[in-house]
Amino acid sequence: MSTGAMIGRDGLLEWSSKSTGTYVAVGGIRNYSFDASADEIDGGSFDSGGWGNKLPGQKSASLTAEAVHLSSGGQQDKIIDWFSSDTVRWWRIRFSTHATIVAPNFKGPGRVLSYSVSADRNDIVLMNFSIGYTGAITATTAT
Repeated sequence: MSTGAMIGRDGLLEWSSKSTGTYVAVGGIRNYSFDASADEIDGGSFDSGGWGNKLPGQKSASLTAEAVHLSSGGQQDKIIDWFSSDTVRWWRIRFSTHATIVAPNFKGPGRVLSYSVSADRNDIVLMNFSIGYTGAITATTAT
């Protein structure tokens, strides 16, 4: 049985104007998915013994997340501004177990690709958004 499992609901999204800058919390995120992949290039040839030779091509990464929308807006309003202005920011996802930040955390440069704000009559207001990364993603142990 794994003893290093993380609670799935706990995450914190932060932004900075540069890689080494001070990160500012956008807020807690839930129901999030961080995906990274590379296109496959077939590098096989007639002398590869009938086996394909898959090489990594163009890489991409994205984050889709849901957050409770705050009535004061604050840093969440910046997501809307950056969507409109196509601004690249550095984004860091921090995982936590309640009050304790655990490693690894992921960071990289990216743009806000989409956002939506929705509400049910009997529920809280939610903000859904996605970030498309524009460069290399790194794992960090920063707390």
